[in-house]
Amino acid sequence: GTSDHLPTISLATGWNLVPVIDVKDGGSDSQTIAVADYFKTVSPERVYEYSTAQDRFEQVGAAGNLTLGQGYYVYMAAADVLCLTSHREGFGSAIIEAAAIQVILGHHLLLIQMVE
Repeated sequence: GTSDHLPTISLATGWNLVPVIDVKDGGSDSQTIAVADYFKTVSPERVYEYSTAQDRFEQVGAAGNLTLGQGYYVYMAAADVLCLTSHREGFGSAIIEAAAIQVILGHHLLLIQMVE
């Protein structure tokens, strides 16, 4: 089904695994979005991404960019709701849920590979 509301992601106090998805009507040629633009409805303390080249987590600065389709660890000092802005009405939450599952599964596979 669809919803008349903008898609949201509930963020708890502490660490959250957040998918970065494009909800703009018609998509975009860009594969990145600015940290400030994606998180404009909340105030994350820190944002981290996993660097496969460096084999470690690295902080993404406030002026940095996020890659669409990737997951990021976001530290929140207080719980909040991330509202993903869209130009399209009636955007369903199924895409966000599917993206979150993909991010979580990808993270678990990464942890399994690191343990092996």
